[in-house]
Amino acid sequence: MDKAKQWGKINDDGTYTSNDPNLQVVVVCDHISLITGEKDKDSGTYLNKGQAMAKWSTHYCLKYITKRLNWAVWNVQQTTMTSEGSEKKKMNSLEPTAEDAANNKEILRDCSLILTLFSPYKNKITDYRGFDTKKLGNNFRNLGIIKNRYGLSGANIPLYFDG
Repeated sequence: MDKAKQWGKINDDGTYTSNDPNLQVVVVCDHISLITGEKDKDSGTYLNKGQAMAKWSTHYCLKYITKRLNWAVWNVQQTTMTSEGSEKKKMNSLEPTAEDAANNKEILRDCSLILTLFSPYKNKITDYRGFDTKKLGNNFRNLGIIKNRYGLSGANIPLYFDG
């Protein structure tokens, strides 16, 4: 709220007007699984980790930050530890999916766009979608678009990664 007031004005109807019409604010939560349980001020009850993540995503991100302030929110959510396990290796399905989200999968419903990053090199895959990961080494990543309310879904985009 301090930044919102510094960069603009909260109107009487609860909407926000920026001092700079060209300003685009992106709030990054890296990573959402670090949110801890807390006491809910409204109900007086204790929210566990999953409930606190849901409140952040639905109440703060959707209802306030994006709708009222018109800012973008990028929530980084890691995958479960089992997403690279032996069962997935046997099935040759190591690429991350929505089902692999850690801690609270339900918050993915709030998302307009879900992107995944995958390292074939890390998973010892030598030929990945026609790319020779022996040559590319750890500089190759696959960007997967698994949900997109604005356009293309199910796409894979090869990336050069300079970590």
